[in-house]
Amino acid sequence: MDYYLLRQIESLENEFIDRERDSKKLKKQLRAIKSFQKDIDAGIICLASVLNIAQGGVIKFIENIVGSALRLVYGKKYGFKLEYEIKRNQPEIYMSIIKGRAKLEPKFDCGIGIADVTAFALRLALWALYEPRTSNVLLFDEPFKNISGVKQLEDAAMMVKRLSEELGVQIIIVSSKIPLTEHADKVFEVTYKKGKSLVREL
Repeated sequence: MDYYLLRQIESLENEFIDRERDSKKLKKQLRAIKSFQKDIDAGIICLASVLNIAQGGVIKFIENIVGSALRLVYGKKYGFKLEYEIKRNQPEIYMSIIKGRAKLEPKFDCGIGIADVTAFALRLALWALYEPRTSNVLLFDEPFKNISGVKQLEDAAMMVKRLSEELGVQIIIVSSKIPLTEHADKVFEVTYKKGKSLVREL
């Protein structure tokens, strides 16, 4: 087998490995988007029933909570808008992320990190609206898994702290992202050794 043919085979093998790596990355992103889409769809159903009862004040409350969360993490240009209308005797809700003068569709026009913050804040807003109120302790498992920057994670931690105080709710977050501990009241480390989970306060 001549040298030129060997180089071609090697090049094709490297290209195959790169394509396979890209495919895995895209599949991971697709799973994250589908998961967020389920959260948004479930939120729309819940919001539709709530907003049908009390439109104005509820819409403003949710816009303020989610908009505040987005601004704390991504800056002053960001906001959140809900548009509510009745079509065919059914309530319909349209959600938009506001960036400056642009109105963005959460499912398609925004990064996955922005989707994480939006979904987190929506859950808190819906909890605050729910009657009768459940326990004021909420547990989240990796709510910001798609945020990777240290500064944004620290800002997300500050946002959690602010909303916790504003809404009077204790928030427990399970995460492997160290910057999220920046504004936590208490931090616990869990390690797994010899079949046992060991917990210690940091």
